[in-house]
Amino acid sequence: RFQAFDADVAGVRLGEGPMLLLADHRPAPSVLPIFAVTDLEAAQEMLAAAGYTDTQTQVEVPDGPALVLRDPSGNELALLHRVRPDAMPSSYQDPGNSSAVRN
Repeated sequence: RFQAFDADVAGVRLGEGPMLLLADHRPAPSVLPIFAVTDLEAAQEMLAAAGYTDTQTQVEVPDGPALVLRDPSGNELALLHRVRPDAMPSSYQDPGNSSAVRN
């Protein structure tokens, strides 16, 4: 769990499944599926050609740049280029990280 940049974010893994991030800066009730890609620019171009809209919103998350967009039905999703795949665990393990919540 981290508290930084006016956000409270916690990572939860259920068994062997994917990491789930719970973030208080997301409007309730909402879900933002994030899919890892190896080439963010190529994925962006392909999805824009397929009718996805708002393909210009790029954000930075601990693991790397993410592109937030909507599918043709209006569902929001994100594509992530994991350039720092161990950013969250190593940051949490850093005893000097004052944003990590350890209780």
